[in-house]
Amino acid sequence: MANEVFISYSRKDYEIVRKIKAEIDQKLGIYCWMDLDGIESGAQFKKVIISAINRHEIVLFMKSLSSMNSEYSMKEITYANNKKKRIILIDLDHSSMNDDFLFDFGNRDIIDWEDNLQKEKLLRDLKTWTNNNELEQDNLSIQTNVKEPILRPYERNGKWGFIDLNTGEVVIPPRWNNVDEFNDGLAAVNDENDKCGFIDETGKLAIYCNWKECREFSEGLAAVCDANNKWGYIDKTGKVVIPRKWIFIESFIEGLAAVWDENNTGFIDKTGNLVIDCNKWMDSSRFSEGLAPVCDANNKWGFIDKTGKLAIYCNWKECREFSEGLAAVCDESEKWGFIDKTGNLVLDCKWMDSSRFSEGLAAVWDENNKLGFIDKTGNLVIDCKWMDSSRFSEGLAAVSDESEKWGFIDKTGKVVIPCKWNSANEFKDGFAQVSDESRNYYIDKTGTIVG
Repeated sequence: MANEVFISYSRKDYEIVRKIKAEIDQKLGIYCWMDLDGIESGAQFKKVIISAINRHEIVLFMKSLSSMNSEYSMKEITYANNKKKRIILIDLDHSSMNDDFLFDFGNRDIIDWEDNLQKEKLLRDLKTWTNNNELEQDNLSIQTNVKEPILRPYERNGKWGFIDLNTGEVVIPPRWNNVDEFNDGLAAVNDENDKCGFIDETGKLAIYCNWKECREFSEGLAAVCDANNKWGYIDKTGKVVIPRKWIFIESFIEGLAAVWDENNTGFIDKTGNLVIDCNKWMDSSRFSEGLAPVCDANNKWGFIDKTGKLAIYCNWKECREFSEGLAAVCDESEKWGFIDKTGNLVLDCKWMDSSRFSEGLAAVWDENNKLGFIDKTGNLVIDCKWMDSSRFSEGLAAVSDESEKWGFIDKTGKVVIPCKWNSANEFKDGFAQVSDESRNYYIDKTGTIVG
C-alpha cells in the first residue's frame, strides 16, 4: 500500500526482521512491505524492488553486518536515498559501520530495537507519518517551512556527536570523546587523545585539536589552555589573540573576563589589556548586569562595577551574581537573602541556601534542607519539598524528589513531567536533556522522548 513502509534487509537476518515487521504491523495497523520470498535475482529483483520502493515513502533499513555487506540490500538503500525517501536505520547486531556505509549513511539516526524507549519513539513517529494520506503534500509543506536545526550533544557507545532535535536525525555522527554545546556557530570537542578543538555545525573540524582544555566561544573568543597549563584566548580562526599567561580564566561576559595570576584576580578586556588590576582581589566571578562579585583580603564579598570601583561594600560571607536586579548574599549566620543593586537587603537572610532569580522565581532551601521557590517579594510560592532543582527556564524547572529521581514542575509547583530520570537539565528551545541508567535522551515539554 502506498505511503506505508518498505523494509530492506539481508536474508540472513530473516527471522529477527520478520518479528520486527509483525510487531510494527500489529501495533500500528499498517502493512510493512518486505521481500518474503527471496526474489534476489536479476531482472525480477530489479523490477519488483524498484516498484516497491517507488510506492513507499518510508524505508526501514535493517542494519547488520550481513546487510551492510549485501549487494542487494545496499542497492535498495542507495536507490531509496537517491529517490529522497525517508530512511530509518534499525540496528540489529550493534556492528560497526564499514567505511562505505559510514560515508553514505553515517549521519542517519540509528534505532536500537532492543531499547524500549527508542522503539516506542519510532512507533510513534511511524504512526504519525503513515496516518497522513497526503504524505507527498506534507513533505512539500515541510520543505517550504523548514525549521532551523536545533543541535544538541548526542551520545552512543561512549562517543559524542550532535542530533537535530527538530528532525530527530543525527547530523554529526558520534566520534568525539566529549563535546560542548554550540556557541557562536562552533562547539568544543575532544578527540581520541582528549585534546580539544572546535567543529562547525556541519561537523567539520574548524580549529585543530591542539589544546589541553578549552571553553565555549563567547563574544567571539574562546579560552584555551596549553600543555604548560597556561590560559589565553583564540578567535574563531584558531588564532591566539590574547597570549597564554594566566593560571585560570573565565569566558568573556559583557566585554570583560576574569583572569587569575599566581596570587590574585582581575579583569581584562578583549584586547587583553588588564583593566582591573590583579593586586587587590582574592577571588571574583563574572560580570552580570554591570556588576561582578569580588572577595577582599578579609574573605568578605562585595561587588565592583566595570571601572573596578567598589559599588557594594564587601560585607558578605558569600554572594552570587546579579540576576533580574537581585543578588543572593550570605551573612555571618550563614543564612541567605537578597540585595538590590544599591546594596540594600531587600529579602531577609533566613534561608539555608539560595540560587539566582530566573523568570521571577529563585530556589531556596529551608532548615530541613528541602527546596522550594520564592518570588521577588520573598513569598514562598512553591513549598519546600524538593531535594534539588535547576532554575526555571521556559516556564519549567527540573526538580529532584526524595528518591533522587528528576522530573519537571511548572510555576505553580505542579508536577508536569514525573520524577523518573536519574538527571535532568533545564529546558532550552523547547527541549531538555535527561538520563537514565543506560544513556542520555532529550524530551519535549510533554515528557516525550524526541532524541
